[in-house]
Amino acid sequence: LVSFLQPFGLKKFFDGSSSILLEYYCYTLALADQRFDSLEEMRRKLRELDTDEEEKARRRDMLEYQLKDIDSKKLKIGEEEALEAEKLRLKNIEKINKHINFADRVLSGGERGGDVAYMLSRASESLSKISDVIPDAATLSERLMDMSYEVSDVADEVKKLSDMDTEDADARLDKIESRLEVISSLKKRYGRDIESILEFRRKAAEELDSIESADENAEKYRQEIEKLEAQAKKAAKLLSEKRIAAARAASEGIMHELAYLDMPKVKLEILLSPTDDFTLSGCDR
Repeated sequence: LVSFLQPFGLKKFFDGSSSILLEYYCYTLALADQRFDSLEEMRRKLRELDTDEEEKARRRDMLEYQLKDIDSKKLKIGEEEALEAEKLRLKNIEKINKHINFADRVLSGGERGGDVAYMLSRASESLSKISDVIPDAATLSERLMDMSYEVSDVADEVKKLSDMDTEDADARLDKIESRLEVISSLKKRYGRDIESILEFRRKAAEELDSIESADENAEKYRQEIEKLEAQAKKAAKLLSEKRIAAARAASEGIMHELAYLDMPKVKLEILLSPTDDFTLSGCDR
């Protein structure tokens, strides 16, 4: 159209910074451009979040299973070491009891007389009685008395060991081994020890929170896109209205110029057809 009208000096209606069409909708085009830039930015962010929804859903299910698997076992730091120590004790319970009872009998004197602490204190008393004639005897007496106190404390500790509950040792051992098997199973899947398993759990929880936050952000983006689409559509409609008005004005101006050029029978009408969709260029073609 421009090349057709150029020989008649009518190019001014379509070309240059002072063209009628440009004057009609230049500002509106800039306004629509801003709306569409914001809309495309929101759409881009949503596409990034929506990438491979199946993979994200699969990952979410896996993380939820792992967290439930770990949490259901109620692991505690140091638990495995304590269980292994108790397992070792229970497996050697007969040997332990045998030697603890022997030490207890020796320290307590058994059926042969007073306990060791008592005998040491008696010896200390005897030496103290000659300390006035043998000065070194006083030192030895003090040492023996200190030893009697220490031995008395040791005897009490040994007595506590012999008082440990050893009933149902086999049943307790079965429970310990079952618990250790549970921990071992978790170690094969999540880490080399309880600390590593709990660290795996922490990272899994963070990743799950990130996925769930992404879903929340996606919903926010969808709402923002809906609002921006309404604004962009309104701007595109306004742009088309300006273009239609500009086309009408241009047609009338051209017809006037053609009549002046003694071409009154030439008819020119710029037709714009509305569209259901909208773009940066408006909603017409």
